[in-house]
Amino acid sequence: MKKILLLLICLLAHLAEGQKDRYTLVLHGGAGNRLTPKKLSAEKRTQYHKAMTEALEQGAAVLDTGGKAADAVVACLSVLENSPLFNAGRGSVLTWNGKVSMDASLMIGRGQRAGAVAGLSCIKNPIQAARTVEQYSRHVLLSGAGADRFAIEKGLTRVDSNYLVLPQRLKQLKSYKKRYGASESRPANSPGKMGTVGCAVRDRQGRLAAGTSTGGMMGKRHGRVGDSPLIGAGTYAHDSTVAVSCTGHGEYFIRYAIAHSLHSRMQHRGESGAAAAQHLLHETLQPGAGDGGLIGVSHTGEIIMEFNTKGMLRGYLREGAPAKTAIFKEERLE
Repeated sequence: MKKILLLLICLLAHLAEGQKDRYTLVLHGGAGNRLTPKKLSAEKRTQYHKAMTEALEQGAAVLDTGGKAADAVVACLSVLENSPLFNAGRGSVLTWNGKVSMDASLMIGRGQRAGAVAGLSCIKNPIQAARTVEQYSRHVLLSGAGADRFAIEKGLTRVDSNYLVLPQRLKQLKSYKKRYGASESRPANSPGKMGTVGCAVRDRQGRLAAGTSTGGMMGKRHGRVGDSPLIGAGTYAHDSTVAVSCTGHGEYFIRYAIAHSLHSRMQHRGESGAAAAQHLLHETLQPGAGDGGLIGVSHTGEIIMEFNTKGMLRGYLREGAPAKTAIFKEERLE
């Protein structure tokens, strides 16, 4: 009887260890109050689900061949940047002057290595530029023409305005200008989907990484930079706690350092990722009209998805299981 019990304990320990070593990917494609069943057509829903599934599967393919968490983040987000559905890369919204100004960041949980870019204007995949900064630059954040030049020197794909400035985005900019004029006081909670794409990964070795990419805010002026390229605001990763990517009204995520605050609450208060995210989104941000959400994965594999808007494009994939995606608040993935 004792031998059987010992064998059973060993088997359970082995199964638990196998579960621990499975990878997990989580992503978001933006949050907002227009993401409701009434305002989103069935065709558009299908397109979103397909794109998010493809992105998760591309990230998983990297991990299946022994790739690291950071490489999976880049692979996943490159898919979303190449799609006109999302406010990142090719689908970026336009500045007041009808241009693109793209931001991205990547952080690795081991050693807190990070790379970020702001104000890119001609690089196909900003998340790849952020990865290149992390790998080859002694700086963390590069901006504007210098960031474009660095990315081109490192061999990243350059594209022109015909690729980046989409007709539907020009139409949206025209509508935006008509609605808000030249006012600098656009309401913080003005309706719309707050773009931005993000991914958090825990690989088979337990390494964490997170990345975020965005075209920023529609009609932005004066070289505005949001939270997405700012480590600690829109992106953060630490192997002892969590990898997280945020989406929403960036000014509020910057003011409250939301990504790092999630890590801090888990590290110093011992909160779960879900509990910490719920507090930050609903107790810290929402009272000040800070709309948005975040996704993440903890060092134990806990999946985190929280938002205070009517919807958030989101999904996850655990090794050995199919990808799961959702859009609306009422949808449950776990």
